[in-house]
Amino acid sequence: MRLWAVEHLQRRNRDGAAREIARIDWPGFLSSAHLQALVAAGDEIGDHAMDHVELSAVIAARVPYEIDAAAARIAQITGYWPESLAYPYGGVNSRVAAAVAACGELRIDRFVVPRLKVKSNTTPATLMAELG
Repeated sequence: MRLWAVEHLQRRNRDGAAREIARIDWPGFLSSAHLQALVAAGDEIGDHAMDHVELSAVIAARVPYEIDAAAARIAQITGYWPESLAYPYGGVNSRVAAAVAACGELRIDRFVVPRLKVKSNTTPATLMAELG
């Protein structure tokens, strides 16, 4: 999630789950300090796969890596193992769901979470319009 999007959500007093893994600390994206501050404010940092690949399109052996590596990175930064996962691109099938369940670290059964897409061409105005 882009930093400006988080700032807009916070200004509107919206709770949310930030889902950035491999892009943590990249310019323009959330930093480790931002994630720590979000957790301190009561927000959840959920898993979204390490490399943001469509899990239903990759080989079965890669799925546990994508989930566990991302979760470990989040835990390293925040001190908390993520309790939810949003499938990148909504890519889920029975094979992926079984692999996620087998990872065992995701304790809350809410693997499909609602989301807003914040893309490189999303503006604050369009985000606010989507939020209603």
